[in-house]
Amino acid sequence: MKLNKTIFTIVAVATICLVVAIAFVVPRFIQLGNTDSAIVGVRTIVNAATTYQTEYGYYPDSLEQMSQLKGTTSSKQNYEWLTNGTWADHRRNGYVFTYRAFHKKHEGKLDSFTINADPIQPSCTGCWHFFSSEDGVIHMESDQPALASSPPLGS
Repeated sequence: MKLNKTIFTIVAVATICLVVAIAFVVPRFIQLGNTDSAIVGVRTIVNAATTYQTEYGYYPDSLEQMSQLKGTTSSKQNYEWLTNGTWADHRRNGYVFTYRAFHKKHEGKLDSFTINADPIQPSCTGCWHFFSSEDGVIHMESDQPALASSPPLGS
């Protein structure tokens, strides 16, 4: 009888430990996946904006403009730089993406841009904040939105 009680206690404690471990490990894996997805997203947007600029001589004014699929606009421009329209809502895999284009040289066309990727719920959907611009360098911060002056990714 005492042996059965001991086995039951061991199994109960092991089960509790397993549940607690899963509760801590699974969210961390989700955060890591979201972080990787955010980095890929920033690179995708930088590449799309750069390709757009090469094609038309200026950067697009919004993520929405890059997200319009070919044939959905009356303009001569075919917006298929981002492969689907899911970027238009600015949210993806726990991160919100903020794209801004502006006239850096004040010559009448959009000649510069910035992109930020920030966790929708910091410490929950992601732990890192990312920034990039037309130079393609991705910068990161752990506790605040990243800027051009933030450390580059991988440093």
